[in-house]
Amino acid sequence: MLTFPLLHVASDEGYSAGNMVCENTEDAYIRPPATPFSIVFCSPQIVNVGMSLPEIQEDPELEFVIGRVSFDNQGRSRVMGVNCGLLHIYACKKTDRILGASMVGPDAEYIGHILATAITNDLSIKEMLDTPFYHPTILEGLRTALRDVQDKMEIPYQSQDAQEDNF
Repeated sequence: MLTFPLLHVASDEGYSAGNMVCENTEDAYIRPPATPFSIVFCSPQIVNVGMSLPEIQEDPELEFVIGRVSFDNQGRSRVMGVNCGLLHIYACKKTDRILGASMVGPDAEYIGHILATAITNDLSIKEMLDTPFYHPTILEGLRTALRDVQDKMEIPYQSQDAQEDNF
């Protein structure tokens, strides 16, 4: 898949290169490659983050599930008149981690940022679901897709804190 870096990637790489030259050092910090992330700023927005479905399907050893949500009947989307769109989250069965996601729909740029952060920081599905999702927001659609992943992977609903009676 051909991708072009967004401005933030080019800026970070330029900053690191400039530091190496100005400080005359070879051991300056260089940020690891960013999680692949592309956004099309149209209406509805289009986002791809992490691995694409074809990339995942190319690896015969990779067991994955797809968590899905449609924004057709999502409350906040309906109220705002933007109830058109889909979110697919690709998650690894073995690691309980997000591999990638694709979305066409409302607030896709924000949902994409959240998913890129989750992938970059290696957050599990349970850790993502332990994060608050406020009502009524379009971001509740992200929670719905994560819950679909959770159901398909048979991940228990309770967090570690709840199991240890820390609530």
